[in-house]
Amino acid sequence: MKGIYLPAYVAGNDEKFDVIFENIKNSEINSIIVDIKDELGRITIDCDAEIVKELRTTEKQIKNVKAFLDRCHEENIYVVARIACFLDNFATRKDNSMALITKSGKLYKDNSGYYWLNPFKQKTRDYIKQIALFAADTGFDEIQFDYFRFSTDRGLRQVEFTEEETGGLSRIEVLTNFAQEVYEELVKKDVFFSIDVYGSIINSYRDQWSIGQDYPNLIKYCDYICPMIYPSHYANGTFSIEVPDLKPYETIYNALKTSNTVIEKSYDYSAHYGKVRPWLQAFTANWLQDYMVYEKEQYREQIKAAEEAGFNEWIFWQGGGSYKWESFLYQ
Repeated sequence: MKGIYLPAYVAGNDEKFDVIFENIKNSEINSIIVDIKDELGRITIDCDAEIVKELRTTEKQIKNVKAFLDRCHEENIYVVARIACFLDNFATRKDNSMALITKSGKLYKDNSGYYWLNPFKQKTRDYIKQIALFAADTGFDEIQFDYFRFSTDRGLRQVEFTEEETGGLSRIEVLTNFAQEVYEELVKKDVFFSIDVYGSIINSYRDQWSIGQDYPNLIKYCDYICPMIYPSHYANGTFSIEVPDLKPYETIYNALKTSNTVIEKSYDYSAHYGKVRPWLQAFTANWLQDYMVYEKEQYREQIKAAEEAGFNEWIFWQGGGSYKWESFLYQ
């Protein structure tokens, strides 16, 4: 798989997608990741899942999803349904019982102004699972969970998780158990399952505990685990690299080698293990004090690093779906 992310409003715009479609056909890209539930919580296709209909969270951006999938599959383009799980400004306000609530009784809002669903709530998990199973039945080749975590903001301390609510489970346990549940359902449908995770959780138990992503355990309950190892997201000095964003090859290579080490150290020969498929950076992090414009050279350096670390699958993220297509021409 060599893929790119496309927001639903791009994939669902015939004129824009025609251009992308032609670029894909003339490149090494063979896969696209498309929003089915985006960061705002909008369901972007017609979806008759029970809780979706109850909450009325659909804001259709891909008008005819069957025609869209048929067109992609005719050209052997693998299509992934991306579900931004717990970040959600729609369902949280339609049904407060599904949301994170502060000790003062208000909806929890992060520093970016987003609300979050509560993973400990059964209805929240049912909602996400229903969307995933519907997308699988619709014809997507893979279901990908993003924002499969708790908020990273310190304000989360204002949220009290009671014993009654958690059932004695930790953040890691509730997410790992949920991943296993969804994975087992998707296996029955012969549809692949992937989970996006922070790059920092690969070898940081503190980060794993905080957001609920246990790297060496989650990989047992998916077909692909997709660490977001964007050079811009690493602190200066990580991997002994002064400014990781300025060293895309070295950052990607070290991150993936670390991944190999962590997985090998915890390997259980009796368990299933998914593959690692990294997210790579196709954007310029101009909010950093020291940054570099990411163009063809930076794309190719990351691909080279992934391949030399032993990985022949990768996906690129650019939030608006705008890519340097010359970077993906057959080398």
